[in-house]
Amino acid sequence: MGPKISQLGTSDFAITFWFQTKADSRLFDILGDRTAGSHGNFICIRMTGRHEKLPEGQISVEIDQDDNGKNYIGIGSSKSELNDGKWHYVATVRQGRTLKLYIDGESCGAKETNGVANIFNQNDFRLGKTYHDFPGVEIKFKDLKIYEGVLSDEELASLFKIK
Repeated sequence: MGPKISQLGTSDFAITFWFQTKADSRLFDILGDRTAGSHGNFICIRMTGRHEKLPEGQISVEIDQDDNGKNYIGIGSSKSELNDGKWHYVATVRQGRTLKLYIDGESCGAKETNGVANIFNQNDFRLGKTYHDFPGVEIKFKDLKIYEGVLSDEELASLFKIK
């Protein structure tokens, strides 16, 4: 999708989408602009498939500013078993130093960091696979939206009900 879509800088934002998958790869990307397995400048939403340590079908969202992990923040969802072939709604919201994750209209995690990661890079924004040696999987998407600014809990809940 090119690099322009994910140049979020330090602004508040929300990303929302519906997805469906039955993938069982150990760990795979749903969407984002991550280009390596460690720290960097990116946003990434991932899922665990059949993993030896993490719950199967758990979603995580990560934001990182640089190779040293400055202003890194990551959340693993409190929900799992989401690679069940059913449609699920995901929303992530950054407001200042806080990152929140919602799944199927419910809050599934929130964290705060010391600073706001400046996400500004030349990485392509991709669906289903973000970097070259990571597994690509089959994922169906609907209604992917990236919002400038924050969506309230009420707005997110109403978007979930619109399916």
